[in-house]
Amino acid sequence: MASRKLAGFDEDDYWDEEDDWDEEDEYYEDGEEEACGGEEPPSSKVVAAPAKPKAQPQPKPKPKPPPPMNSPSISKKMEALRVGGFVIEPSLKKLCDQAAEDERSAGKKTVLSLVVLGHVDAGKSTTLGRLLYETGVVTEREVTKAQKQAKEIGKASFAWAWMLDERPEERSRGVTVDVALARFETASKRVTLLDAPGHRDFVPNMISGAAQADAALVVVDGSEGGFESGMRGQTLEHVQLAINLGIEQIAVVVTKLDTLGDAGRSESRFAHIRQEMEQFMVRCGFRDVSKLRWTIAVGLTGDNLVAPPTLESLGWFRGQTLLDTIDSFMPPTRDVEAPLRLSVSESSAKGSKNVIVSGKVHQGAVQVGTKVALVPPVPGEVGVVKSLSIDAGRGTPNDIKLTFARAGDTVEATVTVSDPSVVHAGSVMTSQAAPVQVAECFLAQILVLDITIPLLHGQNLTLHAHSVRSTGVLTRIVSIVNEHTGEVTKERPRCLLKGQSAIVEITPSPSMPLETFDGCKALARVAVRDGGKTVAVGKVLKIFNKAT
Repeated sequence: MASRKLAGFDEDDYWDEEDDWDEEDEYYEDGEEEACGGEEPPSSKVVAAPAKPKAQPQPKPKPKPPPPMNSPSISKKMEALRVGGFVIEPSLKKLCDQAAEDERSAGKKTVLSLVVLGHVDAGKSTTLGRLLYETGVVTEREVTKAQKQAKEIGKASFAWAWMLDERPEERSRGVTVDVALARFETASKRVTLLDAPGHRDFVPNMISGAAQADAALVVVDGSEGGFESGMRGQTLEHVQLAINLGIEQIAVVVTKLDTLGDAGRSESRFAHIRQEMEQFMVRCGFRDVSKLRWTIAVGLTGDNLVAPPTLESLGWFRGQTLLDTIDSFMPPTRDVEAPLRLSVSESSAKGSKNVIVSGKVHQGAVQVGTKVALVPPVPGEVGVVKSLSIDAGRGTPNDIKLTFARAGDTVEATVTVSDPSVVHAGSVMTSQAAPVQVAECFLAQILVLDITIPLLHGQNLTLHAHSVRSTGVLTRIVSIVNEHTGEVTKERPRCLLKGQSAIVEITPSPSMPLETFDGCKALARVAVRDGGKTVAVGKVLKIFNKAT
């Protein structure tokens, strides 16, 4: 993406001469510079020796430019040393191989984590609540009860949304607050549905849900003025975050086209929305819009959810139903031989020595009896997995016990630890032999989004990665780089403007469990927010902590 300047802004206007770069500040390699602005370690005291003439200072070599974003060189040596000796347990490898073979030969259904995104009032919960009914997850009795309760408080149209929005706060406000979880099946998939909130106040919860997903439905309101309102609202931010959190499979679901009255208007409206969304997706970094999936849905009537639409105004549509669209998503790639990485989205103590954690296995595998580390709090502390299950919820009224879980699965694990109270959402359950790193400072390549005020050295930020959230400081702006090649276009810039890609140093507080992009992509993607808005997204290139 080409660098662009904001009208009326100049980098020099945001630079204090007293804060100028020190001549020794450079893009540093391992061992060359002290990271994160730390002090030089004190030298050992030695016996005084006769004074020697001072050596003439040698000119410093020109700083090396950072490699491109997709370069395998960054942290590769460190990563190889850290996990190079890891070998999956033979018994666990056998279980994973057998499960993969069963999926291929016996036609067993594969798992898929699906997040639903879009602006508030686009019809996400209504559409998906109706889909759960059409697939048999929600019973007629539950629907009748919800319709009666919704009518009593004057919100009869909210009844289908209540199949997912079950909290009193959500029902009274008419908006999704937290990520609702449900499960249903298609012809070839076992789907874990994550219904993310659309209101701007709950974007952090949306990020946590999207970080667990393999694919996304972007629901847009096709009614008069609805699409335009969403594009000024959270549709834009949700799509930007989804793409930069690594979601490569996206389907756009256009709702409420039935409100336009006739077939001609609804068909032209769909074509207009498709054209606008495709242009927008390209600007967000979705490289091949031909891979976007498109469908329509009417949540209140159930049209085009599991069968072609029957409404006359939608008779022109010849595409897939919503259920078939979901079924067409490819299953996740399972890297089961890598070190275990399960990001904890929820945790609760069970007695004085056990903790129940739930989340998605991003890579690796785990079985009952496996020794693991929960990071943080204590990377060196060993826990033991006592049980694994798929937790009860919509579509799974009772817990399903498992003997093992592998990359792509969303599970609940009971782990024996010394102090369950210190494990929380944002922790990572990892292999004991190759624990995740705890970043006290990290180097990242970020892309600055649609901001009105430049990002400055020393600025306080809010950081999101997988299911962890932290505050942080933009410690250093190393360079502006070409987004695609990684070539340095300007060293030591004074600020960052809209559309620029840059190498920056960020110091989180408290520290965060992260990985480099070469190690585990799911734990290396970072969203940077300020003032309730996402200002940048990026990928971790290098991690610094006391151990390194």
